[in-house]
Amino acid sequence: MHTAIFRQFMLGMILALATLPETLAQAPSPEIVPGIFLPDHGNVWILDTSGEKKALLQLKYVQVKVNSHRGANFGRSLAWPVTTKVKQTVEIPGTAAPLRISTTSPVLYIRSILQDPEEAAQTSAPGSKLALMHLQPVKDARVVDTLNFTMITGHSSRDVSAIEFVSEPIPGTNWIKLTLAKPLDAGEYAVTWLTNQADTFSSVVYDFGIGNPAQAKK
Repeated sequence: MHTAIFRQFMLGMILALATLPETLAQAPSPEIVPGIFLPDHGNVWILDTSGEKKALLQLKYVQVKVNSHRGANFGRSLAWPVTTKVKQTVEIPGTAAPLRISTTSPVLYIRSILQDPEEAAQTSAPGSKLALMHLQPVKDARVVDTLNFTMITGHSSRDVSAIEFVSEPIPGTNWIKLTLAKPLDAGEYAVTWLTNQADTFSSVVYDFGIGNPAQAKK
């Protein structure tokens, strides 16, 4: 289902990019802190303010995969055939993000119109909203989203750990600034987009980690 939605979004994204005002596209990069400007490339950046020297780091996108948990779901369906809920998890590989930051109060900068239409088509869909997720490491992966389906009714629901933030557009640009409502704990995080439908999801996320992985597990 989500593949069709992403195709529709890709067409809309191409049209949006084609009609983007020249004044906006050619606007100079804003200075977000003294000496640091938003770059003219990349879509998601994070400002690490720990230590004396601040750093603006680019987040790279990672493809998600769906873990169907077939064995566990089959066992539950035999035990409780009427009330069983089928569980699937949306995951990314590895228990820790390669990009690590030290600050617990980072600021994120995201393009409201992504530069690359192909990347944009994988990232978000009509009716979706920006989200910052706290990921759960399991075995050799990190869980982004848990989907539950009731076998009899087909009703679906999602279980996510979203972080509260305040978003504001940067005037004269196509950038959005995300400021956290409260400091984050050490752990694994990702920027993504959530749709209004529980059974659809973005096919990529932009991941990062705070502290070292051993610290996050404590």
